[in-house]
Amino acid sequence: AGLEQAAANGHDISAMASYDCVSALTTTVADAALVLDAAAGNVDELLRVLDGSIESVVGAGDIALASGYLDKHEPAQTTPGFEVIRSRAAARRMDVPAAIRHANLAMSLDPTSDSALGNQLAVYFLAGNLVEASALASQIATTARSELLRDIGAASWLVLEASLEANLDDGAALLHRLAAKSRDRGHRHYEGVSLLNAAQIHRAQGKAELAESEARDAADALRQSSSGSEVLSARLAQAWASAHLGDVTQARNYLSQAAETCPTASRPEWLLEATTIEVWYGDEDVAASYLDELVSRDLNPALRAAAELAAAQLALRRGDLDGADREM
Repeated sequence: AGLEQAAANGHDISAMASYDCVSALTTTVADAALVLDAAAGNVDELLRVLDGSIESVVGAGDIALASGYLDKHEPAQTTPGFEVIRSRAAARRMDVPAAIRHANLAMSLDPTSDSALGNQLAVYFLAGNLVEASALASQIATTARSELLRDIGAASWLVLEASLEANLDDGAALLHRLAAKSRDRGHRHYEGVSLLNAAQIHRAQGKAELAESEARDAADALRQSSSGSEVLSARLAQAWASAHLGDVTQARNYLSQAAETCPTASRPEWLLEATTIEVWYGDEDVAASYLDELVSRDLNPALRAAAELAAAQLALRRGDLDGADREM
């Protein structure tokens, strides 16, 4: 979830390449779709417009539309923008190896491209490579050409550092400014991810009311930007907030709703959150059942560490201090 799931879901970040005749039109995904449809009779023009609309397409979360055009009209020569779209599409399927492969190709084609750099950051989060993500976020915050991407880099770095020593309140405030700026530009996906990360900061502070409100607003924005995995994370954040506020029944309702639409590849995230909620607020036997399924799966390093922490917490709840020590 959020930054914790920025690892599993990630920040979706990219920036617009310049082009002339349609730049003023593609400020939102709806505009981009109209322009792309208008260009559809001319494949070369369509691909040129698509390659120049990366910030609008990714910022609004409309990867399905863009990847569909690429599938239908395979370009003779790829570009960093096309590889970003392919990487994004793979990430939505939770095909991490493919997302990494296309991200690396985008970087090799143009290591200075804002869209390639932003996507690389997103893929680092997706794969759980948080050390690399922090270093790249710091670089992007100072070197990206796009003001929006610089803001995203700064927010990403601050949220990562907040888990160590940065100020949590500063991180949440920056994320809200980024969400507002993204909303004004029609980038509902960036807005939703920013609010989701703010919810995770407030979760860490125990501010469940704020976290619940931010997670709800994040889910609303992300549903409009066709971002299934992040919607799952928002629902899980709402589940935690409800449980922390004393309504375990509502928390389980949120978990059930999330499970109904949870992609197979995102099942470990769901299991981790369900385990944690049951350990802290619910039934330890239910938690153990979820945990058994979780640890049986092939987990990335970040999720594996989180599963080990959940196992230690469950052992502590059961009064098994030796078991908790072994898990740590």
